[in-house]
Amino acid sequence: MSALTTTPVWSTIRPRLARYLPAETFNRLLALPDDLRQLDDAAQRRAAQQLLKANRALEPLRRTLLQYMPRYLIELAPLPGQARGEILSGSFMHADLKGFTALTELLARQGRARGQEEMNRMLNKLFSSLLDPLIASGGDLLIFAGDAALAYFPAQDDAEDTLQAARAGLRMQRAIKPFSTFENEFGQCSLSMRIGVERGQAYAGVVGDAERMELLVSGSGVHAAMLAEAQAEPGRVFLGESARQAAAGHFTLNGAQVVDDLGDDLGDYEVSPPTRKRGGALLLSKDLPDVLQTLNVSLQHVERLAPFLPEDMLARLVNTKRHRHLESEFRPTAVQYINLLGLEELATARGPELATQVLQRYFLRAEEIVTRHEGVISQVDACAKGFFLLNTYGSPKMHEGTTRYAISAALQLAQMLDQVNREFELDPPLRQRGGITHGLVFNGEIGARYRRESVIAGPAVNRGARLMSQARPGQVIVDSDIWSDARSAFVGEELPAVELKGIDGRVVIVNVRNVRYGAQLQPLERPLLGREIEQDFLTGALNALQNGKGGVLLLIAETGLGKTALATHLAQAAQAKDLPILIGRCQPHGKHVPLFPWLDLLIGWLDPDGGGDAIQQRERLSVELAALGLSRWENRLADLLNLPAEATLGESGASDEADVDPLHILTVLFKKLTARSPFLLILEDIDWLDATSLDLLNELLSQMQNLPLLLLLTGRLQRLEIRDLEINDSNNLQSPISNLQFFDHAQDKSPKLVKLHPLNNEAALGVARHHLGARTLDDDLTRWIYHRSGGNPLYVQELCRALERADAVFLDRHTGWAGWTRESPALPLSLHALLLARLDELPLAYQNVLKRAAVMGTTFDARGLQAICAELLDKETVFTALEEAARASLVTAVDNSTYRFKHPLMQEAIYNTLSFSQRRGWHTQTGDWLARSGQAEQSLSLIAYHYLRGDDDAKAAQYGRRAGDQARNRREYAGALEHYQQVLALPDLPAPERAAILESLADALALRGDYRAAAEAYARSAALGNAAARQKQAIVAGDLDALSLLEPTPELQPWADGGRAWLLAQKGRTEPALKLAQTALNKHNLQDGARAGLTELLKTLQANNSPGDYHIWLKQFAKSVLQTPFSPTALLDLPPLSLSIFRKIMRRRLSLTELADDLQLPPEQVQSALDDLIKKGYVRQLKTGRYRAGFDRKREKREKSSSIDIWSALDS
Repeated sequence: MSALTTTPVWSTIRPRLARYLPAETFNRLLALPDDLRQLDDAAQRRAAQQLLKANRALEPLRRTLLQYMPRYLIELAPLPGQARGEILSGSFMHADLKGFTALTELLARQGRARGQEEMNRMLNKLFSSLLDPLIASGGDLLIFAGDAALAYFPAQDDAEDTLQAARAGLRMQRAIKPFSTFENEFGQCSLSMRIGVERGQAYAGVVGDAERMELLVSGSGVHAAMLAEAQAEPGRVFLGESARQAAAGHFTLNGAQVVDDLGDDLGDYEVSPPTRKRGGALLLSKDLPDVLQTLNVSLQHVERLAPFLPEDMLARLVNTKRHRHLESEFRPTAVQYINLLGLEELATARGPELATQVLQRYFLRAEEIVTRHEGVISQVDACAKGFFLLNTYGSPKMHEGTTRYAISAALQLAQMLDQVNREFELDPPLRQRGGITHGLVFNGEIGARYRRESVIAGPAVNRGARLMSQARPGQVIVDSDIWSDARSAFVGEELPAVELKGIDGRVVIVNVRNVRYGAQLQPLERPLLGREIEQDFLTGALNALQNGKGGVLLLIAETGLGKTALATHLAQAAQAKDLPILIGRCQPHGKHVPLFPWLDLLIGWLDPDGGGDAIQQRERLSVELAALGLSRWENRLADLLNLPAEATLGESGASDEADVDPLHILTVLFKKLTARSPFLLILEDIDWLDATSLDLLNELLSQMQNLPLLLLLTGRLQRLEIRDLEINDSNNLQSPISNLQFFDHAQDKSPKLVKLHPLNNEAALGVARHHLGARTLDDDLTRWIYHRSGGNPLYVQELCRALERADAVFLDRHTGWAGWTRESPALPLSLHALLLARLDELPLAYQNVLKRAAVMGTTFDARGLQAICAELLDKETVFTALEEAARASLVTAVDNSTYRFKHPLMQEAIYNTLSFSQRRGWHTQTGDWLARSGQAEQSLSLIAYHYLRGDDDAKAAQYGRRAGDQARNRREYAGALEHYQQVLALPDLPAPERAAILESLADALALRGDYRAAAEAYARSAALGNAAARQKQAIVAGDLDALSLLEPTPELQPWADGGRAWLLAQKGRTEPALKLAQTALNKHNLQDGARAGLTELLKTLQANNSPGDYHIWLKQFAKSVLQTPFSPTALLDLPPLSLSIFRKIMRRRLSLTELADDLQLPPEQVQSALDDLIKKGYVRQLKTGRYRAGFDRKREKREKSSSIDIWSALDS
């Protein structure tokens, strides 16, 4: 064991491994002792095996990280946290794709996931096509951003680098020619490329710390290449002035454009010396000292590369077991572009060393600011002027309040740049401008086998860059969508509307200048419904306050349930009683700003009209403090509130007490205010309290016993840790019913909990009616809104807005009735973000479990989920994830193995984040598990649902048809049609199978009475060679000529003959009709249905009566030939609740209320089962609102459509 004394110390290696190993691999290492020398020989061998497994996990991660790095960075091999900069000389190439925007719009029309997935697939193919000739030509790809690329060719003698760059450009133009016109499943597309090359210099800086580093290459050479590209024609290589001089005599030039007349002389590659590749750590032996040494070297290699990736991106790579790639995601994201100007000029004028020091200081502080605001610096790239930071908020991790985080971060970045300019005494100073927007963003990667780039794409990304380009230095520009959400938290000014590429019409933009302080009482946006008990309780609290008795209320609820509405109601009631009110609002962007809500509260106190005049606020402060006898602290408070240093009312008499704690000053101020009059103090969203504010709140709580102060605190249950408030919640009430002794602190000193629950059905629909301006709602719309909102009033409001935006709801102005087109709009981004913020509070591994669960459906089987997760996680981890998700109120257990998402929109929000390929793969795995489960026949519809959305078309066709047949046999024709149509939508369905599905589709249409559509479907099937379909088509179409020429099967013969007779009679040719009917009836082996139909027809004709509409004959034909006899066993497949409801409705007609009372179940649960029964055709709703059985009991018995009487079967 003596060899271990010279190897790296294991106790120092293990904590460094935590970032780079999957959790289960790292957790196994925790069992090893800190000092490996104490192990005996056998234990050392076992330990060596564990360390080898860790090393095997590090090596593929190292190779993956190398693929994200440009060659320049790999060869530079900077140490973590070591900043360095230099001037690069050589040739720079900038390439830009044309047609990319049109292609994006085409694919966007195919749906978010599928369109962007196809875009990513095409970009991967394009990336490989362009990268091969670039690398073979000696170029180094610095960045590929989807539609643009920047490459570098290091300087060589005789300007050979420029010649290489020009040849590389020609090769790349040749490589993209196959994309000039091409077809995909969505239509015809065209892509071309412009390339600019210029020779010059650029600044290269590597900055950051051991956790996060960035490479920036930007400067005059890069900007000149971009300018050259902008002047190029599509399909051409354009040379800048210096490159043109170097290339003259080597290429044919048309002005500044290189003519590709080289033919085969161009070749496919450059002959250049090979570059040195950095290999992995060499394992000398499997002895523990050597293994430990190898592991340490591998770890050092990874540690040098990992900081160049954002932490969340690194974590996703680490936790991808097999392929080590970034899974694509779609997330609502606030996109922030920050453009820094002047650094490149600084590097040229004063040297790269100073530029690197400045950039290092700027980047470290920017990283701190962006991270503090729950954002990620996703890219640092050159642009036409200076360089930009692309920062994302909400991706890859969502937090509530992303747009406010983004705006606040931009303002702090501007302040930080001023500090950097002063610190380095820069003249001219660096300048900065920003653009921020919000939307659904695609996150993924573009990759070839040796080079990858992470990609952030979507209209919001493009719009953010265009907003940045509209800003002047010092401005932060947002669009009207963000401003409508953020204007209550920030101060800004509307600028003249502008035109932005890709957006119709002019866009309203706003320059945000500062954070807004001074919370004001705002009117309620929606009626306060369903909160009568809480309102009465709060009124009682105010009555007690008027009598000098204060107290503390803790109002807890999920986001959107109405905390602010109730707080506003309380404030309005206090205002009506002439009680003073102070309101402070915690904000997500203020949780790191000392005393943020208290400053908000005090500014609101000094500026009750919200005018924002600092001079008037300063004057009011002087007057108020003088009245309270606190003038000695006037300057301290003015400084704290960032108000002018001197009072404007003359000599204030203020004196400085610089050493007095601000918390003491504020505590005394509030005590003085309560001595003057009892008052109401509201502190909203205390889960965003900063640490200093929490100290002040605890100080205030400790003295509440003696203060006539009613303190209302609001927060969200999941985020709030009550113990941080140093209060005892043992007496908290689940219901706010109490008497006024509740506030008598001599008897009870603990705050009282008021916990809000979702609204009941009537209250939630009242919110919907108010928003839509309706008196009544369509019944289906009523159910849709309540089911999807889960009784959350904010969700109701956002869903109504989504309906309006999609023109899916319409209002009858005369009756006040709101109708619905039955179109379900996309999940609003606001709700999508709120729901994902809750998901992202879980560890990454548990999120991956819920992503797979979301594919399984709103309700899912934990055993099936475990099977789908088996490749990723063991069974125990899956069930632990479900337990944690249940604890976080994301899912709830239905029984021992069945779970459901607690809120119906949570499943949709998670599903919408998934890439198209993820969805397809997991749908197929779910279908496989269900097919193996032993309940395949009972679950055919569900199995088909998953396969039809999966990636196995053969299984999709097989189970889709079986599910359609089963639904048709159960007389669920709408469901059958849906299954058949989905199978027909499969792209590569063989012709015979397509013909059979079309015939089944036509059968279902005929059974439903849609004979015209049935005839069309039969004709399509017959065109594919289906003889039976051709015969049915002739019968259903009522084509007398076709029926005369038909040679039908024995089964169809009587129906063809009867159809001819019927049609002849309709034309007045009674004699041949009678003869034809009689002949058909005399034939042997007629089925009962055909015999009964022909007999009835013959009687009608013999009585010289008209047979009536031909549809009567077709209805008999469909029922006898196309319809499988109903079997009561189909009812036994119903869930127990549905079966119980059906049995009750079978006996008498009942209303929803009567059923709910009889079953002692919530109406919404009964309604859901009724909806399913109606869809299946077992139940009908009458105009009176009552429900009846979908079958006529007497008719069913009379016709004996089943060998078993379904009613007797049910009764038994």
